Amino acid sequence: MNNIKYNFILRNDIKAKDQQQYIYLYCNLNGKTKVFSIGYAVNTKFWDSKAQRVKPGCPDFAIINAKLSGIQNLVNNVITRAELDQKQLVTADFSQIFHKSQTAVSVDLVEWMKNDLKYFSNKYAKETVHTYAAQLSKLKGFTKSIKFCDITPSWWLQYERYMIDKGNIPHTRHKCFTHLKCFINKAVDAGIIPVNPLRSVKVKSGQSNRQFLSVADILKLEKYYSGIKNIKDKNVLRYFLFACYTGLRYTDVKLLKWNNIRDGYLELKFHKTAKSERLPLNKSALSLLPEKRAGTDKVFNCVSNQKTNDYLDEIIKAAEINQHITFHCARHTFATITLELSGDIATVSKLLGHSTIATTQIYARVLDQNKKSVIDLWDSLMPDDQKGQSSEISVVS
Repeated sequence: MNNIKYNFILRNDIKAKDQQQYIYLYCNLNGKTKVFSIGYAVNTKFWDSKAQRVKPGCPDFAIINAKLSGIQNLVNNVITRAELDQKQLVTADFSQIFHKSQTAVSVDLVEWMKNDLKYFSNKYAKETVHTYAAQLSKLKGFTKSIKFCDITPSWWLQYERYMIDKGNIPHTRHKCFTHLKCFINKAVDAGIIPVNPLRSVKVKSGQSNRQFLSVADILKLEKYYSGIKNIKDKNVLRYFLFACYTGLRYTDVKLLKWNNIRDGYLELKFHKTAKSERLPLNKSALSLLPEKRAGTDKVFNCVSNQKTNDYLDEIIKAAEINQHITFHCARHTFATITLELSGDIATVSKLLGHSTIATTQIYARVLDQNKKSVIDLWDSLMPDDQKGQSSEISVVS
């Protein structure tokens, strides 16, 4: 009944800026032709006329291709529906496709997240890629597919109930919601949906359970370190204690090079935030540095994060510390004790490389001991004749 041909084209008769050409959907419907603007323009070198898609290398190519796929699906749906209804199509039947709200019918959030990770992972820090991949996996555990048009506050409540049933704490659910909003807002920017459908939803973060070592625990580990015979255990405990005295994350310790250490200071760019910092090293941290090598050599011989945590499990037990510890506990330990000693949350925030003091305030909430008694503990850690040795703990000012 209907004789239909359509494809995506670049219009060379209408120029955009920077030698770009606009993408149009060309339709020949029962002998009548019409073109519809997609709303994007690309440089001709990035256009694959055979695939009718934008090539990698073009800014926002994944977003544009997702929109093209969504429009193509809608066109096919219109054609199929007309065949079933034995309806004669007219060009007006296709016009509704190009209303912004209609695109949400065809674009899937799960696929949107997968495409974003596939095409933009090189623009994210490794930790961000890992976090986004984990959130995608969590979402796929709840649903294999969800169209943007079906995302509602009610849908979120179902998803949140799923996470509660899985044992996810409020802090974890809040992080999930934050990352989900990030991808939804990207869809808004791309014109997939007009507004964020979850904009009215509020999710309480709760308080995360941040494990940290006490001063007494650090002393136990220092004593254990001084007498340890196992080379592998000693290596892991060396860079773990270094992190306790500096607050560095695992990746920053692993990537640390000798040319990052100058005149008793760390000069490095944090891997997670890409912020450059110059941070003082206390004597305890300096005493844990191995024999110096070439400037571009790594300071520590770190095993994988998972393997490090496996070693730490055994070390913590051997040192008779009754806690479950991961490497990131070192950062919490540094933050908590330094804040308790100084009371200067602004400086502690800078030492940790936090973007805002609000992040550092999490540590302020876990402090429930008397500040004066803890300062006295630090002052009396070691006899005067042992100050400056590996078991000395200096206050970072």
